[in-house]
Amino acid sequence: MAGVLTRGPAVDVLSHVWLIDPQQGATTGSPVTVNISGIVFEGSVNLRVLTPAGAVVQTKPVQLSVGAPAIGVATTTVSLRPGTVHH
Repeated sequence: MAGVLTRGPAVDVLSHVWLIDPQQGATTGSPVTVNISGIVFEGSVNLRVLTPAGAVVQTKPVQLSVGAPAIGVATTTVSLRPGTVHH
C-alpha cells in the first residue's frame, strides 16, 4: 500500500470512556486510585463499581478536565475492600 495512512478523529475511532488504572487483574487496597480518560459531553462521567456478579457497589460522579471533542482526564479515589480488579 502506497501513500500516507491517517487515522480518523479520536471521537470517531476510540471508546468514549476509558478506565486507565487500576488495570485488569491488579490487586488493590483501599482507597483505590482510579484514573479515567474520555471524550464525553461537558466532561461529566459516572464511575460505577460493580461486584463480579454485576451488583452496583458504588456510583460516583467524576468531572474530567475537559469535555468533547477533546480528550479529558481525571483521577479520583473510591473506598473499597481490597481485592482484584475485573473490567
